Amino acid sequence: MGTVLLVIGLGWALLGVLNLVGGLGELEKQGFGDTAKGFALIFNMTLLILPGLVLAGIGQGLRRRRRTAIAPSGKESPTSDTTVCPFCAETIKRAATVCRYCQRTLPVADQHPPSLG
Repeated sequence: MGTVLLVIGLGWALLGVLNLVGGLGELEKQGFGDTAKGFALIFNMTLLILPGLVLAGIGQGLRRRRRTAIAPSGKESPTSDTTVCPFCAETIKRAATVCRYCQRTLPVADQHPPSLG
């Protein structure tokens, strides 16, 4: 939804700019005075350019909010030398005996399976 609003808003603002540039050139050719040019400027700014930029800003805000909602929380993903604390779910080193975040003693994992000798 954010991308759609962003594209529509930028398109609307661009339409306003193009309408303003073309309209001012046409008013100049037909000999209209500064009053008509001022009206064209105000008309395009209030009805096309500013609302288009507002829509684009809302769209960008929605995209940013969605991106931060989907993005990971900033915690590093566990690798071969890290693991996740079973108590607080923070990423810690695999060799740790106490979690550095919650200060709880971690269960000791058997390094070697028992032999059947």
